[in-house]
Amino acid sequence: MACDSLTEIIRGDTLPFTITMSIDGNPVSIVGDTIYFTLKANKTDLDASAVLQYSYTYTSNTNTLAGIGDFKVPASSMANVPPGTYYYDLQWKRNVTPVEIYTISLGQVKVSADMTISTA
Repeated sequence: MACDSLTEIIRGDTLPFTITMSIDGNPVSIVGDTIYFTLKANKTDLDASAVLQYSYTYTSNTNTLAGIGDFKVPASSMANVPPGTYYYDLQWKRNVTPVEIYTISLGQVKVSADMTISTA
């Protein structure tokens, strides 16, 4: 599993990710799998109290069959995140039986205020 760690996000910007998924060094299909990106003020907050939680489910294409997936947290989702420092994680939920959950990345990230508020 590969994903870069986050250090800073600009409020209101699109947040792109590219992930490469493998198990024991072997690429695995991520078709039907879901990625969750969660921001919380405190690690112990319930998901329902998260500052932001965004999920994306992968459809079938050449990349996802090879374990490579792109997704973006939309600017509209990031627009209302107050500047501050938050805990985040990026989790992979495999669509297998039984369900498997893997944490791809986690840590603290700074959300900085955006300079340009409105764009044409």
